[in-house]
Amino acid sequence: MQKHSRFLTISMMLVAANMRLPITIMPSLIQSFKQNFNLPNSLAGMLTTIPLLTFAVMSPIIAKLARRFGNEHVIYAFLIILAIGSYLRVIPSSAALLVGTLLVGVGIDAGNVLIPAVIKDNFFSKISVATSEYTLSMLFVGALGTGITGILIKKYPLAIVMGLLSVISLINLVTWVPNLKYNVREKAVTTPAENKQFLHKSVWKLPLGWVAAAFFGLQALVYYSLLT
Repeated sequence: MQKHSRFLTISMMLVAANMRLPITIMPSLIQSFKQNFNLPNSLAGMLTTIPLLTFAVMSPIIAKLARRFGNEHVIYAFLIILAIGSYLRVIPSSAALLVGTLLVGVGIDAGNVLIPAVIKDNFFSKISVATSEYTLSMLFVGALGTGITGILIKKYPLAIVMGLLSVISLINLVTWVPNLKYNVREKAVTTPAENKQFLHKSVWKLPLGWVAAAFFGLQALVYYSLLT
């Protein structure tokens, strides 16, 4: 592993933990949202749909931002958006709930796009191990959070449950700070030879790209449909 913050592994896992938790807690809370805000079924379903739409829209934009400003800085900026969105959903208002959900989706997407790049850059000799840690944290906390949410909502008001489950978004803001000084931007390509080296065929023209998109798209369709 190249020189980086010694907190990279734990901070990376904490970011991963918050990449599914804000979405997976919603099934246990949807009934409470419907009762508290008089939400129809269609609008309640949007609480898990909105983040997925932001993933599709924001992913190409985040990749471009990372090339310009660096992975670590962009991740941190979007963690701030995630924290704001998480606590905006605590406000007892349907408008705040929907806007907060939109911001949560936008904030999560930086981790979706850039954490694998951070792993590749900093764990080049242990990519499989680091990817396993990242994936385990994301899925385990997401699943655990769903169960805990169901228990908490029976004992505490909705706002308190949302506030407690959003604490991890604040922890992210602290644990990611040491990584900021190791931020590396993509070097500018200036010479014709270097330009040729960095030229890649458009992903839209790659058959394997379409196969991968179909596979992961169908997987996501099944997962999030069942979740909702």
